[in-house]
Amino acid sequence: DASSGRKTYQYKATLKEFIKRYATKAPDTKIGMIGELISHILFLKYFESFDTVSPYFNNEERSIKKGFDIILYNTTNQEIWITEVKSGHKHQDKDSNQTIYDLLGTAKYDLKERLNENNAALWKNAIVGVKTVLENFNDKKEAVKNILENIQDEVSSKRSISNDKNVILVSTLFNTLNDQVIHLTPETFAKKLKSEALFKTEIVIAIQKETYKRIEDFLYKEDSINDE
Repeated sequence: DASSGRKTYQYKATLKEFIKRYATKAPDTKIGMIGELISHILFLKYFESFDTVSPYFNNEERSIKKGFDIILYNTTNQEIWITEVKSGHKHQDKDSNQTIYDLLGTAKYDLKERLNENNAALWKNAIVGVKTVLENFNDKKEAVKNILENIQDEVSSKRSISNDKNVILVSTLFNTLNDQVIHLTPETFAKKLKSEALFKTEIVIAIQKETYKRIEDFLYKEDSINDE
């Protein structure tokens, strides 16, 4: 859509739509929205063989999006990856590494619960999102839609399980870099997660930034710049 030349899909229009959704939200929701936005950007930049096949915006209303945070499609092996993003400030009486571990744990348990429950609405929302995102890419749309519909069939038969699903767990911590997350923390979590065999394959990501307000300020500043 962005390449179509239509004004409604261009950067400034998209930015304004984001701010309309963002400005009225509670602080915790804002933190979650920024954490998810960072994740989308990192996937675009660093996961070259992965395509995002779920929308960032909820199209029907300006509430937060329902269902899975992000769904990715690996174009190399034609598999989908379900992504859960957890964001927050440093937890009370804990340091950055302990908080990152907590956030990853919450993401793990949330996905484990949802992937093992027989909730057809989750997968219906995912399929609707894929149709929206891949509207002009029929081959890819049919491939991803077929995978999700197969899972939906399993759910209808009450056979949904988590250990045949690929997942990405993302933790985004907003805290001073004087108390910095070390790489050993997500590595330790990832090794333990693998040993639990809850999922087919896992990717674990830990992000740290001083404050979400810096990103918020940047977006508002961008919005205030007049178009030439």
